[in-house]
Amino acid sequence: MKKRAICFFLAVWMMIAVLPISAYADISRDATMAVGSTAEYSHYSSSASSSKRYSWEVTSGSDILRIVSGESGVTVTVEALKTGKAVLTGTATRSSSFGRVYHYYHKVTITVIDSDYRIQFDANGGKVSTSGKTVSYGETYGTLPTPTKSGYSFQGWFTKATGGKEVKSTQKVTIQEDLTLYAHWKADSYKVTFNPNGGSVGTKSKNVTKDGTYGTLPTPTRSGYTFQGWYTKASGGTKITSSTKVTVTADQTLYAHWTSAPASAPTSSPTHTSAPKHTSDPDSPFCPTCDGLGDCPNCFGEGELDCPSCAFGRCTKCGGMGTIMSYGGAGKINERTCSSCGGTGDCRKCGGDGYLVCSRCHGHGDCPTCGGTGFKSGRSL
Repeated sequence: MKKRAICFFLAVWMMIAVLPISAYADISRDATMAVGSTAEYSHYSSSASSSKRYSWEVTSGSDILRIVSGESGVTVTVEALKTGKAVLTGTATRSSSFGRVYHYYHKVTITVIDSDYRIQFDANGGKVSTSGKTVSYGETYGTLPTPTKSGYSFQGWFTKATGGKEVKSTQKVTIQEDLTLYAHWKADSYKVTFNPNGGSVGTKSKNVTKDGTYGTLPTPTRSGYTFQGWYTKASGGTKITSSTKVTVTADQTLYAHWTSAPASAPTSSPTHTSAPKHTSDPDSPFCPTCDGLGDCPNCFGEGELDCPSCAFGRCTKCGGMGTIMSYGGAGKINERTCSSCGGTGDCRKCGGDGYLVCSRCHGHGDCPTCGGTGFKSGRSL
C-alpha cells in the first residue's frame, strides 16, 4: 500500500513538471513610468522561491530604459531615460532531480512618458492670480490657487468647464499630456427686504441669487394712493421688476413708490337755488364763505356767486311775469305785483342784464377782481 502511494505521488509531480510556463505565472505585464523616475519589478510564481535568481536585461529600447540593480536577483530596479517603449526580460534556470532543466521567463513592457506637464488654470468667469504650474507624473498636484468671482462661491477645479472630474491638491498626477483645469462656481444668495414706504405689504422679504431674476414681487397697498412699483431708494432710485437681473452682491432693501389717487369726479354739476349774502354787504356779489378769495367749494373758486334774483335778466321770483299768483279761499286766485321786480318782470337787483356790477371797483373796471370789465367774475356784456 505504501509503495502504491509513492508511485502516485511521483506521477503527479512529473505531470506538473512538464506543464508550460503559463501554468506557473503571468509572465507579461505592462507598466508606465515617467522620464527620470525609477521603479522596481519583482517576479513570483507558484514554483518560484527566494533562492531562484533571474538574469535581467533590456531586450528592446536600451536607450529608453536602464537597469540600476538586480541583474542576478528576483527584483530589478530600472530607470527611465527618455520617452518611448522598452522591453525588460528576466530569465532563470533550475535543474530538476531527474536531470530535466526548467527555464523561467519574465517580461515587462514599459512605456516611458514625459515626467513634467503644464497645468493651466481657467477661472471660468472669475479671476485667478496664478495662470499655471508644472506638475510631475506620479507626484501630487500640490498647491492649487483659489480664484474669486463677485457674487459666487468657488467649488473647486475640474477637468471641464461644465462637468468633468474634480482635481484636488492631494491627488497624484496620472495625465500624459498638458491639462487645463476650470474653476466651478455656485451663485450666492441674497435677502431682499420689501419696505412698503407708508403702505403695507404681505410678503416681507425673499431670497434671490446673483445673475438670476427677482421673480415674483409682492403688491403693497396704501389708502388714497396708487402703487407705482419697487425701487432701490425710498425716493428716486432704479425701478426693479420681476424680470430684472440680480446684480447686487449683498442683501438689499426695495422701497414702494406711490402717487396720490385722483378724487372722484362729481356725477352732476352742482346747482344753487339761492346764494348766501355777504355778511357785511348784502348786495355784494362776493362769496361770503371765502370773501371773494376764490379758494372754497361754495363758489367753486370763482370768488363770486351768480345773481340769486335773476336768470339772464328775468326775475326768477315771478318767472318774468311781473306778478305773483296765489290761491285764496274757495279757489279764488289772488295776484299781486312782484316785489323783486316791481311788476316789470325784470330783475331789479341786476338791472335786467343778468350781471352784477363789481362791488370792488363799482363798475369802473379798474381792478383785478373783475379783470377790468366792471362786472362780476370778469364777464362783459
